[in-house]
Amino acid sequence: MECMAKMEISTNVACRVQCDFCPQESHIEQYSTNNNLENISYGQPAQMSFDTFKKCLSTIPKSVIISFAGYTEPWLNPDCSKMIVYAYEKGHQIEVFTTLVGMKLIDLELIKHVKFNVFHLHLPDAMNIAKIAVNSAYINVLKKCLRDIPNVTGMLMVNLHPKIKKILNIDILPDEMNNRAGNLKNLKPNAKQFGPLSCNRSTKLDLVDVVDDNVLLPNGDVSLCHNDYGLQNIIGNLL
Repeated sequence: MECMAKMEISTNVACRVQCDFCPQESHIEQYSTNNNLENISYGQPAQMSFDTFKKCLSTIPKSVIISFAGYTEPWLNPDCSKMIVYAYEKGHQIEVFTTLVGMKLIDLELIKHVKFNVFHLHLPDAMNIAKIAVNSAYINVLKKCLRDIPNVTGMLMVNLHPKIKKILNIDILPDEMNNRAGNLKNLKPNAKQFGPLSCNRSTKLDLVDVVDDNVLLPNGDVSLCHNDYGLQNIIGNLL
C-alpha cells in the first residue's frame, strides 16, 4: 500500500492543554532558544502567522497531505480554520488531530465543507491527563463537531470522562502512552535500535526507512519527526 508524504502543521508553540504525555516544557525551551525568544508561555504562545503558512505551503507539493497536528493543539492559533480552508482550496488532502480546545462554533461552520481524510479527536479523560475543561462551551463544540464532520474518530489515554461517555453513549479503549522518543522521563525509555532510520510507516515497496512525515513550526523550520519535542533534528526552513 502506498504511503503518502505528510507535512504536519504545528500552528503554535506552548500548548496549554499540557497533556502528561506531551513534553511541552522541553519543546518551549528549545524553540525559545533556537529563536532567541524570552516570552513564550502557555498564556502567550508563539503563533504561526497566516502569511507564514501561505508562504510555506507554496513550497509544498500538492501530493503532500497537510496534517493539522504537530506538537500542539491546532486551534490554539485563531487562524487555524482559515489555514485549513486555504490548504484545502489549494488542492491538498487534509487531516486534523485535535482536542477541540480553542475551537469555536464558528470554526466548524468555516470548515464543515472540507472533505477530511482524517478528523481525529483527543477526548477528555477521567483523570485530567489532558487538561480539557469539560464545560458547556466545550460540549457544544463537541456535539456540533459530531453532527457536522463526517467520520470523526477519537482516542484518549485513560478512562473516558463521564460527561463525554454519556454524550457518545459508547466507551473507548485507551491508547498506550509512549515516551516521545525519550523526551518523557516519567515513562520507561525505549531500547535503542540500530539499522535504517525508521518511522514504522509502510510503503508500496515495503520499506521502513522512509521519514516523510515532518513537522512545520511557526517560524518556518521543519523538524524531522512529531516525537522530536526537543527539536534536535531541524532539517530545513521553508521561508
